[in-house]
This record gives sequence, C-alpha cells and structure tokens, in this order.
Amino acid sequence: MESSLEFRIRRMYTAFESSRETEIPKLRGVHFTSKKVAGFFNDFSNGESSEQLSNHLGSLLSCIMTIQDILQQRKNEYQLTPSEINATFREHSKALSLVRDLRVANEHGWPPNTSWTGDKPQVKNLRRSMELKTSGGSNSCVAMFFGKDGTPNIVGDGQATAVLEADIYSEKGVHIGSLSNVISDAVRDLENFLRKINILQSSD
Repeated sequence: MESSLEFRIRRMYTAFESSRETEIPKLRGVHFTSKKVAGFFNDFSNGESSEQLSNHLGSLLSCIMTIQDILQQRKNEYQLTPSEINATFREHSKALSLVRDLRVANEHGWPPNTSWTGDKPQVKNLRRSMELKTSGGSNSCVAMFFGKDGTPNIVGDGQATAVLEADIYSEKGVHIGSLSNVISDAVRDLENFLRKINILQSSD
C-alpha cells in the first residue's frame, strides 16, 4: 500500500467525502401504515446500518490522524520537530485533539486510558443529518420539502448534504459539540498546518 504523505492526504479527503451524501433524491423515505395513519419517515441514512455509519466514522478518524503519524515518521524530510507536530495536533487545535481521542476510543474502546483533551470524549446518537447551506449571496435561499414517496426535494440556489452527525459528550456528561463541526474544524486546522509547511498550496 502506498504510504506517501500525499496519498494519505488524498485518503483523508476521500474518507471525508464518502461520509457525506450529496445525491439527495436517492435518500428515499421508509413508508409505514397502521389502522389510523399512513406516512413515512426519513433519517437520511439511505438504509445504512449503525455498523456501516460507525465504519464511516472509524475510517474518517483514522485517515485524519494517520497524517500525524506520517509527519512524525518523516519529520526530518519535512524539517519538522516533534514539538511542532505535537503543538499542532495536541495544543493548538481542540478539534484535532478531539479527533485523536475519538479515534483511540473507536479503536480500543471507551473510556480510553489517555485523553489529550482531558475530556475522554465519546460519540452518542451517530446518525445522518441534513445540512442546508445558502450560496452566500444576499438573496440566496435553500429549503427542503418531502415528496409523497418520502423523497427529499431541495429548492433554491443553496446546497444540501446528508452529513455524518453525532453528539460528543465528555466523560462527565457535558456536551462538547457536534461531530460534523469537529470534523470540519479538524480538517481545516490540518490544512492550515500543511499549507504553513508548504505541503499544501494556498489554492488547495
């Protein structure tokens, strides 16, 4: 298997995109009937099981943190010190520290023996969630409605994405944040560091 840093970065982006669904019409609802009512529900999972969603999460966490492993192994090649790498992943980015803790818990079980954040975070209620974003213009809008068959329909000039979502709680039960925000922030912080050391270009 290829082990170059560039390959690992591409794997991270692939895992990130694989955890998201932008082909919204394929997310059909599930119909139900009873003596008094008929309807549908749609959790945007497209029939994926909790195990499959967990596999998406595990792949994403691993692909992000593997980049740290490669940087540590090849620090001389990239003219980095262990303290520089440690500062980026452990001290300067809460999101990357959370990703590391979640990766350890995912691979070895919760609670982990060590926790960079000190929170020993855990994921609860892993699911798909619909994310609606406008295009950013002053009159931009986006909305969603469901067809009779339970298929979501998007109107407006914005974007809809079914994202991998969960609630992140500390060992003490304090809500830390949402999984989608933590992942997005971690990827952004990692990209900024890779640009700083000239591995990614500013346009990437």
